[in-house]
Amino acid sequence: MSAEATFTYEQVSLAVREAANTAYEMGKLETVVKVADFIESLALHPSKTPSLEYVAERVRDFDA
Repeated sequence: MSAEATFTYEQVSLAVREAANTAYEMGKLETVVKVADFIESLALHPSKTPSLEYVAERVRDFDA
């Protein structure tokens, strides 16, 4: 005998919204960490003053 769970549309909608919000917040956090790492890498760049071209290239190649 198999007990099959039944959910209402509202329950499923709420679960999907909560999952989407969690994924969105996790993505934002990951992006903030990557941006902070990027800024730190600029601060630690050997020349201490990387060219604007270098910064633009790094931003363009940024993998969020």
